[in-house]
Formats: sequence, structure tokens, C-alpha cells
Amino acid sequence: MNDELNSPQRAHSSSIIRHSSLPTLLTLGTRWTFVGGKGGVGKTTTAAALAISLADAGEEVLVLSVDPAHSLGDALGVALGSEPVDMPGVPRLRALEIDAAREQERFLGSHRRALLLLLERGTYLDREDIDSLVDLTLPGADEIAAVFRLLDLASASERHVVVDTAPTGHTLRLLDLPGVARGWLAALEAMEEKHRTVALGLVGAYRPDDAAALLGRLREELDELAAIFSDPERTRFVLVTNTEPVVLAETRRYEAALTERRIALAGIVVNRADAASLPPEAVGDGMVVVPRLPGEPRGPDGLRAFAASAGAGPGSEASTIDGPPELRAGNPFQPPLGRTLYVVGGKGGVGKSTVASALAVQLARRGGGRVLLLSVDPAGSLAEVLGVPVNAEARAVPGVEGLAAQQLEAESAWRSFQREYRAEAEQLFAGLMGGGGTAEADRRVVERLIYLAPPGIDELMTLVQVVELTEDRPYDAVVLDTAPAGHLLRLLELPAVALDWARAVLRMLLKYREVAGLGALAGRVLALTRDLRAVRELLQDPAATWLVAVALPESLSVAETRRLLSRLRGLGIAPGALLVNRALTQDGAVRGSAEILALRSLAEAVPFAGTTDESTGPVGPDALAAFASRWREIVPPKSS
Repeated sequence: MNDELNSPQRAHSSSIIRHSSLPTLLTLGTRWTFVGGKGGVGKTTTAAALAISLADAGEEVLVLSVDPAHSLGDALGVALGSEPVDMPGVPRLRALEIDAAREQERFLGSHRRALLLLLERGTYLDREDIDSLVDLTLPGADEIAAVFRLLDLASASERHVVVDTAPTGHTLRLLDLPGVARGWLAALEAMEEKHRTVALGLVGAYRPDDAAALLGRLREELDELAAIFSDPERTRFVLVTNTEPVVLAETRRYEAALTERRIALAGIVVNRADAASLPPEAVGDGMVVVPRLPGEPRGPDGLRAFAASAGAGPGSEASTIDGPPELRAGNPFQPPLGRTLYVVGGKGGVGKSTVASALAVQLARRGGGRVLLLSVDPAGSLAEVLGVPVNAEARAVPGVEGLAAQQLEAESAWRSFQREYRAEAEQLFAGLMGGGGTAEADRRVVERLIYLAPPGIDELMTLVQVVELTEDRPYDAVVLDTAPAGHLLRLLELPAVALDWARAVLRMLLKYREVAGLGALAGRVLALTRDLRAVRELLQDPAATWLVAVALPESLSVAETRRLLSRLRGLGIAPGALLVNRALTQDGAVRGSAEILALRSLAEAVPFAGTTDESTGPVGPDALAAFASRWREIVPPKSS
């Protein structure tokens, strides 16, 4: 049967062999095992447990995280950085958390001279502008550089590599990075082509140098990376899910997306399954069931217990102890009315989509006017939560007067901007085409500058659309369901970076003013700079924007919530509240949890509240409204 699975046709099929235990997912002869799934399903725990199981079996293993919101070190119980360290208590296992920003710095440190040379001789920018552009550009270069580092680490030894990935939407973007990177590589190649045209025109000869050699090496490495991702002999995915309908639906979409990209699936781990919640679709070929365990598996022993429990059948619910005497449930918690933008953020899997949907229903029914519930998560789940179709066009939600829902498509908005930019660039140079090869080379350079936009600017376009909505006022309030914390933070940091990039492009266009004029192209970029400033101002205005951070009473969620709140304050964005999902029992008491106390200490001056622990997630407006009605403030006990 392993031979059958290893065949290309079988590897790309959604029907695969049954596995009896978690470690057997790794005994398939591949070098790379990517562990993916919706945020909060247990990807990091599964990746760490798989790596320890493989090392215990005698393999040399490297486990690493490429999630911007790292929690691998928290799961393993060790402090991790960007260099591999030996794992105490687990011979043959090394671990690290890849820092994409640091890897981009490393990449630029090695190739900066060649990149500067390409920009200097391929554009009319001066050296100061070029320095700025190199620091801001190459979309996906941070993540590409991180993956190149991953390749270097793997090639340095014969270790099996287990990769803890980011939540669904952004891991699929990571897998698509070779194609994205070819866009900015084409822009750099256009600059080298201009240099070649000028050299041939002036001296009749062109001699490739280090800059040209760099372009060749990068193209080869991107081709190799794409080949590794799609080679079932080298790479397979393990998907992690649980029994919640919203999560199972996303897992099915994830599996289809992997098949579309011709990436082989090793198996599916159904985490936290119990007898009452194990649906028929969660049992079958390729499925490994991990029962709901008491406590959180942390450190080598806890992770070994997690791996050993896989395939043992449904377990029992973890026991609940009385609430801590330091805290009690207080008054009903209601978000404020009158804000223009409501942002719901947090670690993957904490219930952001459910909270955002409940918040939107609550606002509409409390008289908040016309409300738009908007998802900017590439793997949005609003349709499953609301129980109605949600797509790229805003549609009314039945049963809630004044409420509409929409799934924004970042790539679509960015592709539209790119098409318009390229058309205007072509028009800008249309009158110069009789000027010879140099004019044509200049046109290609300006046209492809759009590919040098900062990483994530496609997602930033969704925030630009939000600003347009708030300015045009078709809605009184917009509720934003965001991507998981790491990518939300990158999105919130982007306006300042993208603003610098747009200004650099404007400066470059000014260099062409005497040759071609500026026309509509400069006007488009100038409009983008205005929109980016408006995004930044909206997010930093507490009278207009209210941000609620959602957490779970779990140690990994505590660590990530601490980082999220700290980074938000560093960006000048004031959190409006901290809401702990599943913090209350059905009768409204605070669950006994040291993690709830730890989260309370993070709330500082912002409201701190909790939601009830639902056996299944609320689906539909009425269930969401009932869910929101049970939100309570969590406060110290009254003085006796």
C-alpha cells in the first residue's frame, strides 16, 4: 500500500491509506512534512509531537516554525530563536523558529550590492532613492528568504524536516510564493535588460556580471523550491482539524487547495475528538483521531503522551475545577456603539469569526444602523458561522435588519490595481516608442515597478477598501473579521511601509516627467498614498476604531495574546477590550484556570470579559445573538 501511496496519481488523490497512529504519518519516505490547518486546531502540538516521535524512533529531525506568530518554543517548553538548538531530553532533535524579517535582512546582506546595481543602472533613481527601494521592495522576500534558509538547513544534513506552518490562508500563500517571486524577478530582469540595451547601444557589447548572475541563481532556486513543494517523493502535508463544523469545512477546502497545487497529503489528524462530537466524516482513510486530553500537552513528556493517545479512540472531557477566587463574572458585556470600525483579532482558532459575527448581529439589533460584517482572512469562515452564503459582494443577512456580510478578496483587488497601473504605464510611454530600444526598456521597467511593492500590499488593499466604505458611508459601522495574529500585525504595520514605497515610486516617476510627463499613472500612485495615510489615521483613532482581542484560556493563547497587545500598542493602536472565549461555564461562572488569571493581568486598563463554553459553535443570527447575550465582564470579587 505504501507503493500505491507513493505513486504520483495516488499521492494527489484525496483518498489515502488508513493510519493507526500518529507517528506512522512520518514513515512515508519523504524528507519534508508540513503540518497545516486552521488556526487553533493544534498544528504546533501535532508538529512537535510528530518530530519527537520520529526522533525517538532513531531519525535525525529538525522541527521548525514558519508561522509569524511562533508558539513552537512554548509547546516544546524551550526558548527558541532563529538558529537551531538541541532539544533537551530528545536526542537527535533540533528546533528553531524562523524569523522572516531577520532572514530578509540576511538575504539583503548577501545580495544588496547586486540589487543596488540592478536598480541603479535600470532606473533614473538616485542612490538615496535606490537604497530606500531595496529596503522596502521584493514582495514575499521575507518569506522567500525564510524558505531559502529552510532549504539551506535541510541540505546541510540528512535530517527529516517537520514544518509547523501558519494558518490556512497564509500557508497557501507561502506555497504560491515561487510564482509571486517570479513577478519581482521579472521586474529586476527588465532593469538588467535596459542595462544590456544601453550597453549594446553605447559600446556595442554587453558583459554579464554579478548582478546578472544573481538573477540566474534566484530563478534556479525558485524553480527548485516549486519542484520540492509538488514532489510527493520529497514533500507531504499533514492536515490537522477538529470536529467543529466550521473547522471541518475549512479542512475540506484546504485539502482541495493542496490537490489543486499538486501537493501530496499524508493524512489528517482529527484533534480533541470525543464520543459525542465525532461525526462520520471525521473517521476514515487517512484519518488519525486524537482524543480530548485533560490539560495541555507541553514539553517532551506531554507531547509523547499526545502522540501515544492518537488512534486510541475518543477520550473523555477534561475536568473543570471551580473558578479562581480572584475573579467572578460581572455585568453583561456589550461593545460600545458609535464606532466606525470594529476590528476582531487574535490567535488562530480562538473564535474570531464567531465573535465578529456575534458582534455584528448585536450591533445591528441594538440600533447600530447599517452594519457590514467583512472578512479579510484569506481562509474566511463567515459563511459557516452565519449559515448563509458569503462571497465577494456584500449581501444582506436574512433575519437581521441592516446587516450585510462580505468576504473581501485581497488578490482580486490588487490584481485590478496592477492591471490599471500597467495600462497607464503603457499609455505614459506610448508617444515615445519611436525613441528606440531605450524607451521600450524604460517602459518595461516602469510597468514592472508594481511587482516591487512591499510584501502583503495585496492584503492592505482590503483596508483601503474599508476606508473607502467608511468615507462613503454606505454603512454606519464595519466589523472586520481578521486573519490570525501574526498576519494581522503585518497587515497593521503595512500602511507606513507601503506609504514609503508609494513615495519612492512617485519620486521615480518624477524622473521621467521631462521625458514622458506624468499623466494618470502618477495620479493613481498619489491617490494610493492618500488612502494609505487614511488607513493609518483610522486605525490609530480610538474614537473611530474599536479593537477587541480574542483569546482562549490556554497557555499558547496567553503567550500570543501578550505579544499581540504589546505590538498593537507599539503601533499606536489602543485595544478596546480583551474577550476570553470559553472562559465561563454554561451557568455563567468563571472557569478555574491559571490562564484566565494570566490573561486578566494583560488587560490592564481595557475591559476584560468572557464567553460561555459552547459544546458546538453557534451558527446563524439567532444563535449568535444568544451567544453574545451571555458575554460577561470578568472582575475581582466584591469586597466583603
